[in-house]
Amino acid sequence: EEFHFDLLVGGSLGGMVALELAVQAPSRFASVAVIGCGGRSDAWVRGQVHCERRVLESGLPDKQAIALARGFAMLSFRSSQGLDARFPELGIEAWLDHHGSALAARFTRARYHALLGAMASHDLGHDRGGLVLALKGLECPLHVMGIDTDSLFSPALVQELAEAARQAGRFGSLRWLRSPHGHDAFLLEWAQVTAWLDYLLVLRPRKELP
Repeated sequence: EEFHFDLLVGGSLGGMVALELAVQAPSRFASVAVIGCGGRSDAWVRGQVHCERRVLESGLPDKQAIALARGFAMLSFRSSQGLDARFPELGIEAWLDHHGSALAARFTRARYHALLGAMASHDLGHDRGGLVLALKGLECPLHVMGIDTDSLFSPALVQELAEAARQAGRFGSLRWLRSPHGHDAFLLEWAQVTAWLDYLLVLRPRKELP
């Protein structure tokens, strides 16, 4: 049985998955929305992931390697402004160690390596004639929310995705989450995220796209 959905939403890696789902099964979705991701991973994302995967490929014990790689990732998920406000003198080290240990307790080395690989290889336009042609395969509008202090998926990458959707005739909207917290702001700024979701939920699904 083929399921149909009024709205498909994803953030960060979930946004990448949402984009792929919407392109591969376009008839199933009346609207698609992503937050904190672009249509591709740029050199900054790939470089960040490369370093984290090299830690996982090192001779360190499993839990230590996972925790260290996660520490590097956590820094890319936040902004210097947000971290300095939260940890003006002490505490950043314990915070990083906590998040590293938490992931090491529930992830295997291989699973984390594979997850990072999925992020590094994200490129919606690959083998589809480019991003614009890939988005032409959608049968619904694409709504995008960027994060103004995101250093992982920069505002430029978000703008690139929105502009490609516009050129493809699939543009729904572009909005910005204003926050000092960087990429992870979509997990922290609930008032702004829920207001965006409320906006999307009250929109009448539009399937009459060319």
